[in-house]
Amino acid sequence: MPLLVLLACYLFAAHAVAAAPASGERWQQIQQPQFNLIFQAKIVAEAERVADALNQYLANHLSEMPLDRPIRPFSLVLHANAHSSNGYVGLRPYRSNWYNKPAAFSGLEWYDTLAVHEGRHLIQFNQLNDLPLARAARVITGDTGLAAFAVVALPNWFLEGDAVVAETTQTQAGRGRRAAFDLWFRTDALSHAPYSYERAMLGTGFDRVPYLSPYLLGYYFTAYLRTEYGSDLFDRAIGHLGRWPGFTFNGAIELETGEGLAYHYQAMMTQLRRQWQQQLDALSLTPVTVLSTSPGDHWQSLYPLALADDGVLAAQVDAAEGNFLVKIQAQQVTRLTAIPNDVARSFSSESKTRVISSTPQRSCWIAEIPDRRKPLMATGELVCWQHDTGLVQLTQGEKLTAVAQSAEGFVAHRFTSARTSELVLLGPTGQQLNSIRLAAHSLAHDIKSTADGWIFVLTGSDRNGIYQVAADLSGLVRLKALDHETVRSPLLTKNWLVYQSDRTGIDQLMARSRSTGKEYQISSRPFGSYYPLWDSRQQRLVFADYRAQGQQVVSVPFFDSAAPQADWQAAETLPRATLYAQALIQPTVLLPERRQALERSDYPVMAQLWNPHSWWINLENDLLMGTIHSDDALGKLSLTASAGYYLAADDWLARLDAQYRTAPGPTLGVLLDRQLLANLLPSQSAAVGVSQVFTDRRGAYRAQWTPSLALQLTQAQGSASTSALLAQLQYGLAHDRPPHSLANPVALDQRWAARSNLAGTQFDGVSQTGLTVPGLSRRHAVDLGVDAQALQSNAPLLLDSRLFGPADALGLTLRSGINYRLNLGAVGQTLTSLAYWRNTQVALNGRAQYADDQWKSALGITLQPSLNLLRNSNLLLSPSLALYRLQNDSLQLNISISLGGF
Repeated sequence: MPLLVLLACYLFAAHAVAAAPASGERWQQIQQPQFNLIFQAKIVAEAERVADALNQYLANHLSEMPLDRPIRPFSLVLHANAHSSNGYVGLRPYRSNWYNKPAAFSGLEWYDTLAVHEGRHLIQFNQLNDLPLARAARVITGDTGLAAFAVVALPNWFLEGDAVVAETTQTQAGRGRRAAFDLWFRTDALSHAPYSYERAMLGTGFDRVPYLSPYLLGYYFTAYLRTEYGSDLFDRAIGHLGRWPGFTFNGAIELETGEGLAYHYQAMMTQLRRQWQQQLDALSLTPVTVLSTSPGDHWQSLYPLALADDGVLAAQVDAAEGNFLVKIQAQQVTRLTAIPNDVARSFSSESKTRVISSTPQRSCWIAEIPDRRKPLMATGELVCWQHDTGLVQLTQGEKLTAVAQSAEGFVAHRFTSARTSELVLLGPTGQQLNSIRLAAHSLAHDIKSTADGWIFVLTGSDRNGIYQVAADLSGLVRLKALDHETVRSPLLTKNWLVYQSDRTGIDQLMARSRSTGKEYQISSRPFGSYYPLWDSRQQRLVFADYRAQGQQVVSVPFFDSAAPQADWQAAETLPRATLYAQALIQPTVLLPERRQALERSDYPVMAQLWNPHSWWINLENDLLMGTIHSDDALGKLSLTASAGYYLAADDWLARLDAQYRTAPGPTLGVLLDRQLLANLLPSQSAAVGVSQVFTDRRGAYRAQWTPSLALQLTQAQGSASTSALLAQLQYGLAHDRPPHSLANPVALDQRWAARSNLAGTQFDGVSQTGLTVPGLSRRHAVDLGVDAQALQSNAPLLLDSRLFGPADALGLTLRSGINYRLNLGAVGQTLTSLAYWRNTQVALNGRAQYADDQWKSALGITLQPSLNLLRNSNLLLSPSLALYRLQNDSLQLNISISLGGF
């Protein structure tokens, strides 16, 4: 036993040292009083810029939300190789992670967006450290206690909405200045009676829009409350959390304002509907010809991509059924192929960027492909779909973000891990022909081919606008500078530059004369116009026109004459959008000018692996057990250590579980365990293992393989030691899930495991297969499962069954199951201040087991409501009540409670 312990520790240490980052991926740090910025050496200049920006925004936030105690220093990691648009603040452990790929939704440079938004979250969470109850929770359980307090005390709409207000008021951009940001909210409010406060906050899974965004509700609600009751309202209210008479967030707001959040929500909605209706009444609407519309029973949108054979190629985003490339002809929609969620999201979200380039022959987009072996690493690859070849990947190892095609090839935007930006000319098969450098950390999007070159939108720089470049990428020219607006989907005709702009507060189609530079609004629609196409043959513009149940495809006449059409409106006569959070803009805090370079040093990866952040003590009957958990900033080592004392046996217990992710990809694990058996005799075990997660992405499908191998040695007092080798392979395949679907349309989970003692006298094996397929309706799903176990030892590999008992029979055990699940739809009912009822699922169940040469079976029905607790969208609970009739005609009632759900 001691020999294996030493061997396990030796292997762990040897692999840890060998897996230290190579010099090419050297990590450095910039230590500031409030944070430690960790980054790869290749982005030093960007890291220094981030440090300055974050210091500035933290100062701004502290002027609005002052703290009684200093900010608790945090680690911020810039993941240069992560080709996705994300960033977050984690509380367990307390740190922030920023990913590299820019996004166009805020109008800001990407790291500036994260600095102001995530910086606001850091101040929000640090405000909790001013509260006695939150500090006590952290003292008792570490970061886990503070995270639990934050989840229970602060609604998600406040956290995200307050951060969006900060984006909007502390910069000249931000989502609050974007008309597409509130498109769903504004249109729904003008078309239907508003939801109740609880439903607007928590949803049901079957709402009138794909999902109810806490960013959107929160922006308006926090701006409304701060404007009406003082800019420091939330600073005052948070001081009441966890203490009477305020205690809850709703109680704290009521204590400060005299009314609860439900009252304020209704007052805000009354105000917004009045303002938006006045804006709508002032419009002189342009009549349109409807080419295709949604079916009307749920949210569905169509976004035109290209003209083809008297029809329109479009992207269809369906909240219940998924995303598809479709062809519209004679108002009939034919689905051609599925589109991945991360591509379709650009159409339906506030980004509204043109991410698919289509011709009658093929459609192309950029797919985010994760590294097969390493987390937080990905590429952006050019993929194309056409009828005869299906989906084909044309590039390998690229960092592309957007693409357009012509008959001769492609132009794509490349954003590298070093944060350089360039346009790249690619040949028909994806080979690079030429490139042109763009402004550092800028983003080119909405690229489209023209008669003699390319046109695109540039953001994230100090020269944002619409640009034109020749076919070979020479002669870069800015056609239009931005005028406090968001522009998308530019196209060129002979006489006009056509694009969409939100300068009036609604996205409308605009035209700029190529000869005079004079600008006009060429159509006026009630909610928003997107993705225009120029049909020269029929002299019309085809575009997406938003309605309450999604985008319909429409057209308006467009004759491309040099003179403006009679019904166009000159841009200088248009009303300008008003900013809802205007009253909350405050002067920027002036920081002393930095006069010397920021001090940098190498980040000691191995020395920083030990980072204990959570701990707790359990006392259960005669057992006292303490646990501590550690995760390092780079996510390389996860370690849990426990130790305790069992009074009845006058003996101790301990457990150490460490998982180390090596640089090449595999994870090395070590487990040391001392426990007491039922007879109170001690048993010791040690195990060492290795596992590797392989991921793949193709179209709308994601796949994951996880092989693992472990060696285990166990010795109980008074018994001979036993050793075993355990091999396992897990495989998962899933199709992207639509937001209103109960489950992934198709999902497969497979697990094979085998265990053998080293003496070779016993062998155990198990196979578990689970398959989910659609049911007879959109709200139905079918789950199928088959398990098989071959057992020679006394340690089952299958878990116990509540219906049939333990799977400890020697020889062959078979289990099968089927669930036909159907959701009864939205409930949206507040039960008490503690619980909110989202929806209800019913399932018909069948179970069978073969063991000891005997078959057993059971039929049942399950009722499973989905609940939110404490008015918190993160606290989702699914209690389950299942009644089974067994083979012997007896009845069995099973009750369970699970976290999460639909």
